[in-house]
Amino acid sequence: DHPHSTIAVDRDAGRLVVGANDGVCYAWTFPGLERVWTFETDGDVKGPVAVHDGLAVFGSWDDYVYAVDLVDGREVWSFAAGADVMTGPAVADGTVYVGSEDENLYALAADDGFRLWSFETRGVVSSPTVADGTVYVGSEDERLYALDVGNGSKRWEFEPRAVPKKPAVADGTVYIGTDGNKVHAIDASAGSEQWT
Repeated sequence: DHPHSTIAVDRDAGRLVVGANDGVCYAWTFPGLERVWTFETDGDVKGPVAVHDGLAVFGSWDDYVYAVDLVDGREVWSFAAGADVMTGPAVADGTVYVGSEDENLYALAADDGFRLWSFETRGVVSSPTVADGTVYVGSEDERLYALDVGNGSKRWEFEPRAVPKKPAVADGTVYIGTDGNKVHAIDASAGSEQWT
C-alpha cells in the first residue's frame, strides 16, 4: 500500500526510511537506494518517522510506538499506547515525545522506551515540536499546549477555536496552522497571540 509518512534520512547510518499504509516501515541504503530491511506492524504507519542515534522511531495504528535499529531493522523497543499512534514523534535530548488517539502525549526514554511522563488531552492529532525546554503539541480539543519537557507540566495553552497542526518555533514565536484555515503567531514564553 502507498507510503504515507514523511521520509527520514540518517546520513550517519546510511539509511532512508518511510512508513506505509500496509503497516510496514521500509529502509533503503542512502544514497544507494537498495532495499535493506522491512519492519512489519499490525496497523498503518502514517506519521512521520524520526531518526535518532541509530534508531528509526515511529508509531503505528496498532497502538504501539516502535524504535527499530536503522542498520538491520531489528526491534530495539516498543511502547504500548492505549490507541492508534498516527502522529510523528519528536526526539530531543534522549527523549521521544509522541501523541496517541488515547488522548495522551507521552515522553519516553529514547534508549529503552520507558515512560517518563504523560499529559492528557482530548486526542493528539499533531506531531509535537520541541524547542528551548518546551514541547508544543496540538489537540482535538482545539488547543495548543506548551509543556515542560522535564515533567510534562503545562506552561500555557492557547485556544485557536480550531484543531491546531504541527507547530513551528523560531525566534521566540510559535506558529501554527489550523483546520480553520488560519495561521497564528503565539509568544512562546507567555502563550499570548501576536497575530492571526
